[in-house]
Amino acid sequence: GDSTVSIEENTVVAGYANGRLVALSLSDGKVMWEKTISLPRGRTEIDRLVDIDATPVIQNGLIYTVAYQGNLSVLELYTGRQVWSRELSSTVGLDVAEDGTVYITDDQSYVWAIQADTGNGLWRQTSLSRRKVTTPAIAGDYIIVADLDGYIHWLSKKDGRFIARQKIAEEAITSQAVIAQSQMFILSQDGQLTAIAIPQ
Repeated sequence: GDSTVSIEENTVVAGYANGRLVALSLSDGKVMWEKTISLPRGRTEIDRLVDIDATPVIQNGLIYTVAYQGNLSVLELYTGRQVWSRELSSTVGLDVAEDGTVYITDDQSYVWAIQADTGNGLWRQTSLSRRKVTTPAIAGDYIIVADLDGYIHWLSKKDGRFIARQKIAEEAITSQAVIAQSQMFILSQDGQLTAIAIPQ
C-alpha cells in the first residue's frame, strides 16, 4: 500500500508501495526529489514487498520514514539527503519526540526507541510480540500503544519497561492514540472513543 501524505509548509511527502519516498511542491505538484528507502529482495512476491505504509513524520526540517521489510530512514526535508538509515521493518508507524528520539513499532510488535542523531537503539520492548500493537504515541513520560484485544499499554519513555496496562474496549484498537490537552483519545474498531488523563 501507500502511506498517508505529510505536509510541511510548501512540501508534500508521500511514501509508495515501491519503497520510494517522494517530495512534491504543494503549490504546483512538481517533484522536488525522490528517494528509494527500500529495494525489493527475495524470490517471491511476499519477499519482495517494500511498501511504505506508515505515514512519514516531519519535524525540525527532517523526515522520518519506514518501509515494510526495509529501512527506518531520516532525510532532510528540502534536499532528500539521507541523515541516517538502519534496517527495521514496519507497516504500523512511528512517532518522534521533541529531542528527535524515534519511537516505533516493528512488524513483530516490538516497540523501539531509536537515538536521534545516530539511529542506534536505546531500548526495545519485546513482550508485546504478536499482539499487533499500534503506532506508539508519546504522552509525557510515557509511550502508549494499544492492541487487538482492546488493551492500552503504558511504557516508560526512558527505558521501555511496563508501567501499566488497561482494558478499555471489547474490540480491537488499530489506530494511534491522539494526544491533546493532557489527555489521550483512543478509538476502537467498534466506534468507542475513550479519553484518558495523562498523569503529570
